Amino acid sequence: METDRTPDADPEDASGVEAGGDDLSGPAPGKAPSTRGETLFTHRSPDPDTAPTLAPDDVAPPPPTRVSAGAPAEEAPDASGERTMGPYRILDEVGRGGMGVVYRAHHPALARTVALKALIAGEDASPEAIARFHREAAAVAKLGHHPGIVPVHDIGRAGRLHYFAMHFVKGKPLDRLIEDEEVTPRRAARIAMKVARALHHAHRHGILHRDIKPPNILVTPEGEPQITDFGLARDVESDDKVTRSGTTLGTPHYMPPEQAEGRLEDIDARSDLYSLGATLYEMLTTRPPFEGDMVANIIRQLILEEPERPRKRNPAVDRDLETICLKCLEKEPARRYPDAGALADDLERYLASRPIHARPISRLARLWKRARRNKVAAFSLVASLVLLIVLAGVTLGPASVTIRSDPPGARVYLSGRDTGWTTPVTSRLLWPPGRREIVLRREGYDPAAKEIGAGALAANEVSFTLVEDHGFFVLKTGPAKAGVVFLVEGERRDGGDFLESASAETSGEGEAAEVRSVRRYRLPKGAHGLEIAAAGFETHRTTLFVSAGETGVLAYDLRRATGVLNAVGFVKDASMKAILLEPDGSSGRSIAFRVPAKGLELATGRWRLIFEKAGHRRFYATVRIKPGEKTTIHYILGKKH
Repeated sequence: METDRTPDADPEDASGVEAGGDDLSGPAPGKAPSTRGETLFTHRSPDPDTAPTLAPDDVAPPPPTRVSAGAPAEEAPDASGERTMGPYRILDEVGRGGMGVVYRAHHPALARTVALKALIAGEDASPEAIARFHREAAAVAKLGHHPGIVPVHDIGRAGRLHYFAMHFVKGKPLDRLIEDEEVTPRRAARIAMKVARALHHAHRHGILHRDIKPPNILVTPEGEPQITDFGLARDVESDDKVTRSGTTLGTPHYMPPEQAEGRLEDIDARSDLYSLGATLYEMLTTRPPFEGDMVANIIRQLILEEPERPRKRNPAVDRDLETICLKCLEKEPARRYPDAGALADDLERYLASRPIHARPISRLARLWKRARRNKVAAFSLVASLVLLIVLAGVTLGPASVTIRSDPPGARVYLSGRDTGWTTPVTSRLLWPPGRREIVLRREGYDPAAKEIGAGALAANEVSFTLVEDHGFFVLKTGPAKAGVVFLVEGERRDGGDFLESASAETSGEGEAAEVRSVRRYRLPKGAHGLEIAAAGFETHRTTLFVSAGETGVLAYDLRRATGVLNAVGFVKDASMKAILLEPDGSSGRSIAFRVPAKGLELATGRWRLIFEKAGHRRFYATVRIKPGEKTTIHYILGKKH
């Protein structure tokens, strides 16, 4: 896992860290334990045409139990009494899952803090458990380095104990963020998009995760998700038969139907997409698609029933985001996205307010899918269709609709369905009398919606004025090297994500000349935090208010961080020229003083000092001025002969 920036961080800060096991963080204070943390569910010899048969008292597995960090048999104290494992010194226990125990550990020779995972069974581990443990490490190692996947550094043995070391990530598991209600719909879409990119990388290298769920996704303090726990991963290019003996592994709440039914031949990359879709569903609604106290009940629902629409549980969810989520949760793999890259691309379109490729499921299609799984209802469905056809001759009639927008070129959605039209458009439709919702979408503008009444032989005309969803800000910052970070919807975003153009302007002449960068940003409308920073300067933070379609201007020159210089010498009434040295060693601005003198305020950085007086030899020195600190230089000016 990613190295903690503070190598000797307080163990309490790691309570929300998960590293290659089940939900290692335990329930949040004051909250009931969740039954969704376990990764192991087993049934044998499933009938592909029916739900698995389980005993009535077969209940969902309990959450993992936190175990005190005593001295289990697999840890060996060294001569100093400290617990060690191979070359690693164990600092504290992060948590335990069903198969492994994870420690925060330190490698003295490399000066690196890692997350160290070891088999919890120690010397009693079965050959199958050892093979699965090594397969997890090998799967992650095969993926190389990817910003969305927690990498493995080392694998080894201490006696008969097997372990491997990962980056240590100081972050929160996604389920904690969900419980703390820190995930908005747009943030959920952004997290899902980045996880999909990481999964696409794994799938292209032949690795299926098979246990994607919120506890197995860590979110760094910068908001970046990283996938962990490849304990159930499968290398499709390997002949390894572990988990191919009729045993179904996974977490019921996030398990795809083909995995729950034990149809191993149908498990592929699209199975991970179902699990990611269930994770996205939980981010949007705070609950998984299917719930129950017994495993059998959860499995029956995910095989036979359709999930409730996310918008019914959370009206703040956008219709397009709901459509993407439900496409991932299709029962048949062929109806899901073809790969994780396609899912990530559609989420990126959604975040950019562009039309998505997924299409919402009609009510008739939902009825038909339900009937295919419930043969008793099939006859009723057919009878209803016949009745609708008979009534159509009476209640349906042609209606025309004309849709215009300012500006034109907006995509038209009718009752949640993408019509493929762009404004302006006139079309004759056949629909039952009633009210229909028309939504227009155009990149760079807020979605606009109106309802119209439709009746037989009715003519309808509706016009929209679209409102831009963004504005512009021109930032003039000095020095030109200053970096810009925006805080948008609670997330820190690099200024380059919004940059449209960049140039420079110069003010002043000669040594007093100052160069400013002039950058134009396109930002979502609303209030956003702004941070301007540069080495050797005081960081400036403020809030920008962006109005739709308007351009604001902010000019700000960072103040140099300063320190104090004392110039001490026996030769009085001398002069000192101080030249600020740039990072590349070139000379910057200069300033002159009479010396000796104390309390001279200089900007932080390296300064070249030249002391001189008529009839004396020059004295040169270089000093580094640090923020808030005093620096004393003793100069010596010898007389010329």
